[in-house]
This record gives sequence, structure tokens and C-alpha cells, in this order.
Amino acid sequence: MNNHTLGYLPALGWNSWNTFTWDINETLIKEIADCFVEKGYKDAGYEYIVIDDCWSLRERDKDGNLVTDSSKLVLFGKDDKEYHGEDESNVEAIKEDGSMLFIDAKPVNLSMDKNYFNPSKSNKIYVRNPEFYLRGKISDKGGFNWELRVNESVVDNYLIYGDLHIDNTRDFNIKLNVKDGDIMDWGMKDYKANGFPDKVTDMDGNVYLQTGYSDLNAKAVGVHYQFLYDNVKPEVNIDPKGNTSIEYADGKSVVFNINDKRNNGFDGEIQEQHIYVNGKEYKSFDDIKQLTDKTLNIKIVVKDFARNTTVKEFILNKDTGEVSELKPHTVTVTIQNGKEMSSTIVSEEDFILPVYKGELEKGYQFDGWEISGVEGKKDAGYVINVSKDTLIKPVFKKIEEKKEEENKPTFDVSKKKDNVQENHSHLDENYKKEDLQRENHSHKSDSTKDVTAKVPDENDKNFENKKEVYLNEPENIDNKHTNIDSKSTTNNDRLPKTGTVSEVFMSLVAGIMFTLGAFLGLKKKDQD
Repeated sequence: MNNHTLGYLPALGWNSWNTFTWDINETLIKEIADCFVEKGYKDAGYEYIVIDDCWSLRERDKDGNLVTDSSKLVLFGKDDKEYHGEDESNVEAIKEDGSMLFIDAKPVNLSMDKNYFNPSKSNKIYVRNPEFYLRGKISDKGGFNWELRVNESVVDNYLIYGDLHIDNTRDFNIKLNVKDGDIMDWGMKDYKANGFPDKVTDMDGNVYLQTGYSDLNAKAVGVHYQFLYDNVKPEVNIDPKGNTSIEYADGKSVVFNINDKRNNGFDGEIQEQHIYVNGKEYKSFDDIKQLTDKTLNIKIVVKDFARNTTVKEFILNKDTGEVSELKPHTVTVTIQNGKEMSSTIVSEEDFILPVYKGELEKGYQFDGWEISGVEGKKDAGYVINVSKDTLIKPVFKKIEEKKEEENKPTFDVSKKKDNVQENHSHLDENYKKEDLQRENHSHKSDSTKDVTAKVPDENDKNFENKKEVYLNEPENIDNKHTNIDSKSTTNNDRLPKTGTVSEVFMSLVAGIMFTLGAFLGLKKKDQD
């Protein structure tokens, strides 16, 4: 039986205010601390020395309010340097003798993989297949909350703590199987209720969404998004009644019709549209009026929000105004997917990486596609635009075996000593190690993991057995009350320390407390 029971001792220590009020100094505090060690109070459990020198002046203002003693406060600006200016709007933190009050007016930081998260101005996310990946990083020095839902079912949620100094960035990689029309909504805010950011960066740190981007939202990102299937390329045709006119001479133009459709003939949305005339990008007639060529090569590149890309080239006779479509330049894409297969596509158009269908060597798993001329490996669903013959090969990695951690006691009770005070000190060291272990485990629990939607088994009251749910199945999305959980990470609360203690030791502690009070009183009297 150990001798460390929860609550067997009160919080033992000393508070400067009780004896000396604000009349304290460094020498006095050091003497008290030395006394704790020299007289054995520390070993007996006296571990707290509370210093209080008053943050306020002794006099209140005319309204009876406490007044801050400015001599004891240090202001920090947005550059984390001490601030001495008059404009306190630049103050980000206030420090008083070791304690810090932070002023948090900044929203959370958000980086997204724009190859997957590519919303339109109307908050539509166009996808090529049901597999959708939500990847990115979120952080806020002051800590933040996050929740992700699809069709009102919780997919991922967590709470991150921060102290405005540590890096508490949370990586997320969530795979969703979505159907046409599914609704995704999310929430993010820090402890001061600062929510969505004014700008969103890609994974390389470049801003690609910012305030004003969307016509429907004031912020860079919105709350609600709708998934729509789009496997249809934009259309580009010569049409005198079309929507795109290219002026090539005074009073002379050639007209094209450029539009976008998606699955089932519904309207899509064009994200990028570029026109090149003899290699120069065309915005207006001023861009090409200096060209003296009698024939013009017109190249039109159109990309929708699902990255379906259409590239067409035309030849225009300036004298006659006659325009005709050129045969497209093609390239070959070769992919090793079980067997080697080749596809011929128009140069600069899109190619979507497929799901790997080949055999796997025992102990290995598919880890992505390696693309010639492209840095890094890419996952299935990634869209590339190729302008030359390209080879794509699968990459594999060894499957790591997961080892379950043994439930070991926090400390070995067989090693306890007979001496009560020595044993108490020994256990304190163990508890410090225990706390460090828990802190390390808490940090490790925030590591990035692929998350798939999980639903508790209704027949198991403890919800220990979980099965994977695909959000595109009607039986899962129609019931909006379905509780979908994920492998979310939160900081674990520390467990209480437990044990026992003898009544003899309790009496000893009471005697020590009385002796300490008498000693400090005599010490103060001697000083006076």
C-alpha cells in the first residue's frame, strides 16, 4: 500500500501578503525559500511560495475603482518587443512580474491544400469523384476550437490549447466520400471568439483566398459548402452569337462562345480563362494591335473549378476574317497501374490520377504516384496538366506494425522507503515524471492522422466497436441525427494522484505548520 492519498494534505506553502503585504523585496523572498530547504519544510510538502506585491496603487480613483500601478506593468507590442508608445492599440500583451495578459485580436491561421479545397465564389466545391480530401493546417497562438460536419453529422472536432508562444499548429487530412449535393459546414474560433481568417494560404504559404474573394461572405472562407460532381470539360466554339469577342483590327472581331457544364447537363463555373494571340496574352485590342502578321494563331485555355481543362487553337486570316480550328497538339501519358497503360490527351489539358489497382507485395501498401518532371508524390484524385509525354509510376511503403502500450504503474510501490519524508520526496519525483509523460502524450496526440468518418455501433452501449461510414450512402445522409465521430485529438486531463498516509504523519505536518508560523513571525520582529 502506498502512502500518497488524494487530498491527504492541504496545499502547503507561504504567501508573502499575509505577513508583509506589499513591503517585500528580492532578499526577503530568497531567505524564505532557503529556509524551506534548510529546515526541511520542502521535504515535508511545503512546495509553494506565493509572491504578491500588488498590481494596483494604494489609492483608488474618484469613482472608487482600483488604479493600475503603471510602474509594475510592461507592455509588449505586435513585434513581441517592449512597447513604449502612446497608441495602446499596438499593445499585444501586458506583463506584470512574471504573469502575462494577452490581447488577442487576430483570427485563426488557416492553410489549405488548394488542389482539393478549391471553392467557387458561390461556395461550391466541384469534385471529379466521390473521394474528397480536406487537407491543411490550422493554428492560433491563443488556442482554438474546430468542428467539421457533413449533412449535419460531425466528422471531426477538437480543442487545441495555446499560450501565445508555442507552435500549436494542427495538421488535418480528412477523407470524405461525398455525393452530389452534400453540404459541408465547419466552425473555427479562438478563445476570444476570433473566427474565420481574412486570408487563407496554400501549403506553400501563398495567399489564394482572401476577404472579398466571395460575393456571399465577408471573410476569406465561408461556413457552408456544397459538393457538386463535375466531370465535363468547358466548351469553346466559334459562334457569331457567342459571349467572347476578340478584336483583331479596327472594327473587326471574331466571336467565340465559352461556357461550362457539369454532370447531367447542369451549369458549372469557369475559374480561369486565358486567350493568347501569337503567343501574347490577349486582354484587349491594345495588346495585339502592333502585330503585322497576316494570320493570327488564337489559343484559348479554359479551366473550371473541378480543373477540367479545355485547350483549343484557331487560325485567323486578318484579310478575309476567316477562322478555322487547328488540329490539337497531343501528348502521351503512361501510367503503371497493375499493367502499363497509355493515354493520348491534348497538350496542357487535365489528367486525373486514378486509384491504384495493381497487386501489392506482402507487407507493403500504396503510397502515391510518382510523376516524371513533378516534385513529390501525389495521391489518387490529384489533377495534373501535362504539356509533354509523361510517365507515372506507383510508390509503395512498408506497413508499420502497431504495438500496443502496456499498462504500467506510474511508480513501483515495491521500492518505497520506510522513512516517511524520504518516501514522500521520492514519490514527488515520480509524479513529476508522470506529469511529463502525460504532457508528452498530450503533444503526441495532436499528430496528424488520416481521418475517416466513423459511426458508433447502435448495439454497443459503450460504442467500442466502430464501422466506417461513407457519407454518399443515402441511409447515412438522410438521417441528419446520425452521430458521426472521428479520430479527434484533445488534451487529456491529468489523473489524480492516489495513495494513503498514516495519522502520525498528519500530526507531524500540523506541528510543522505551527512552527513555521512562529518562525516567520519572529523573523519579521527581528527585522523590525
